[in-house]
Amino acid sequence: MRSADRRLPRIAGTITAVWRSRPWIADAAVAVAVLAAELPYRDADLALVALALAVSGAMAARRGHPIAVVALVGVLCVLGARPPWHDAPVSAMIIALYAVGRHTPAWASTASAAVAMAGHWLLYDLPWAPAPLGMTVALALTPAAPVAAGHIMRLRGELAQRREQRIAAAWPANCTT
Repeated sequence: MRSADRRLPRIAGTITAVWRSRPWIADAAVAVAVLAAELPYRDADLALVALALAVSGAMAARRGHPIAVVALVGVLCVLGARPPWHDAPVSAMIIALYAVGRHTPAWASTASAAVAMAGHWLLYDLPWAPAPLGMTVALALTPAAPVAAGHIMRLRGELAQRREQRIAAAWPANCTT
């Protein structure tokens, strides 16, 4: 095995440790990624640039205030989807909905997902021509997927923490191996 191959797991472990010990770095990285995704590349309208800056700024607070971030990004999605832009910050909404599922209790994230689903249905499905019921239901349930993914990740973390606590409690104190 080459020495570079042996160093790669250590480098990845160091990056993961820094990422987890300083969550603001992850939040800043997400904010920059959202800004890059949402900035208009052509016809840079000042209002669209302001919309992208507001959405990316909201991403920095997604762990501490996920419901407020979803509300703000939802309002900005509605504003961005209106004419003449037709450019809603969908990537930011998906990340905000994931943060609600990951960082809030189940009742709060369920209520947020229900409001997002109703807003999504009213904004995108209602104005258009009638679609088959299955397609309408599938599109209306789209905002529930990131919330469910956030719940699953939170539950996996809680289960891993409980497992580690059980192993630590069951491990004999005087065992050196």
